[in-house]
Amino acid sequence: MEILSYDVITNYKHNLPKKFNFKNVLGDELDDRSFELYGTCGNRKRMQEVIDNVYFSKYLINNYFTDAGDISINNEVLKSNLLISRDGIFNWLYKGNKNGIDKLLSKVSLNLVKGSIERGYFKKAKDQFNLRWSFESYFNGGVDMAEIVYEMQNKLRLKINVENTGKFESDDEYYFAVGQLANYFLSLSKGKSKPQSLLNPFMNAKNNGIIKEKLRALYLKYNYTIEQYAKRFNNLYGMIVSYEPEGKVNQDMILAGYLRSNLVYEKDEEAK
Repeated sequence: MEILSYDVITNYKHNLPKKFNFKNVLGDELDDRSFELYGTCGNRKRMQEVIDNVYFSKYLINNYFTDAGDISINNEVLKSNLLISRDGIFNWLYKGNKNGIDKLLSKVSLNLVKGSIERGYFKKAKDQFNLRWSFESYFNGGVDMAEIVYEMQNKLRLKINVENTGKFESDDEYYFAVGQLANYFLSLSKGKSKPQSLLNPFMNAKNNGIIKEKLRALYLKYNYTIEQYAKRFNNLYGMIVSYEPEGKVNQDMILAGYLRSNLVYEKDEEAK
């Protein structure tokens, strides 16, 4: 038997210093498998199970010390982020050292959400986004992303269902709407294989001009199929085109809009 890591840990506690709450930030209905992972988590073992399942598809626990070349994962984004984060996660959960864990989990979780979307793992991406923002709340407090998403959805629902095109009141509204529109354009693709990488140009855009340029290109590509939902689409697209954000590109709000159920397709009774 080979000892791969050895430290003397003083005052180690099995329970977390404060309970962690895995929130359903996006507010979608959870299946039975996901439902078991959500909710309050009070100890490090359970925390490890949640991270392993949601972020790393159960490749973390058995690969803390495995040589990189011996880890057989057919997903380069998953593997690279596992290698980036495993030492920090181990130090936090087994040694009680949380230095930098918030920034580390923030970095890898964004990579993992993007990677899941690109591979078409939509449900996985939603769980990862929810966990990402549950950690943000746990470590740093501040904004409640669940409330923001709920508010953005309700505001956008009202604005796309009126006769006259309105306007956005904040950058958050704008970027949430960009995510919704990107999702809608993706749904119009007729190919059997949906181009999930369609979101990448928006996520990686350095400024708003690039975002609007990409949206215009997609509009020109898909405008012939839009007639059925013309009012909602026209309001959504019109508000996006006319708004000029003040801050930098908000990747999380784009993701929230993209991952949330699409309001353009919402049934009329739901929109009331």
